[in-house]
Amino acid sequence: MSRLVSSARLAIRGLVRNCRASLVMVATLAILIAVLCALASLGYNLLVSPWTYDSNRFGVLRHGVAGSTQERYGFAADEFRLIRDAGLFDAVVASQRVPVAYGDGTGSARPRILVRTTPDALRVTAAQPLLGRFVGAGESGADNRVVLSHELWLDRFGGDPQVLGRTLQLDGSAYEIVGVMPPRFHFMGGDFWSAHVSDLERDDSPETRLVLNVALPPGTRVDQLGPRLQALAQRLVDNAAPDRYPRGWQITALRVSMR
Repeated sequence: MSRLVSSARLAIRGLVRNCRASLVMVATLAILIAVLCALASLGYNLLVSPWTYDSNRFGVLRHGVAGSTQERYGFAADEFRLIRDAGLFDAVVASQRVPVAYGDGTGSARPRILVRTTPDALRVTAAQPLLGRFVGAGESGADNRVVLSHELWLDRFGGDPQVLGRTLQLDGSAYEIVGVMPPRFHFMGGDFWSAHVSDLERDDSPETRLVLNVALPPGTRVDQLGPRLQALAQRLVDNAAPDRYPRGWQITALRVSMR
């Protein structure tokens, strides 16, 4: 009987040791799989589906007073027009983020971001719609047409390729879906993109609500733009009312890295 008990104990100990070894092996295998998945994801992001933006040429403009650490990103429509028409950049896009309540008719509204922007957003980001089109030239936001992000298209519409022409609710108003952007397109953090309601070509409001993103000319670094940006700032100061700009007001550029 004692031999039988001893044998049973040895068998149990061996089983415990084997279980421990199996658990260690399973844990090691899980870690290895996680690492391989991370490497595969990185390779996909870099080689198969890289960042939508050409981060070497994608920049944003700021303004402030020389010597101050406080810089702002908002510009008025007349400032946008002068900077765009100066020829310093390959493209300039004026955009504004607008919080909206989104509803698709199936439940309660959810907070989302609508970006009012201009057609040159495609030139600045070097992106193209996956379905349909983007904001059109001469289009007004009052037309209530909207472009969807890829993530929202998948999440709320199941990736339906027939989504164009359907409507959704933003702040209680019906918007027609005219396009879907590709994966990883997150310009201005938007869930939707639409045209500006006001005509930026005629808007003379001093309200500094527009963020200006730019496409730098090939081979141009932002630190090379200082003198020309300052000349643009001086033109704006010279043509404005005496109290519009503070002394030492300047425009600067920042390259936006997406890596």
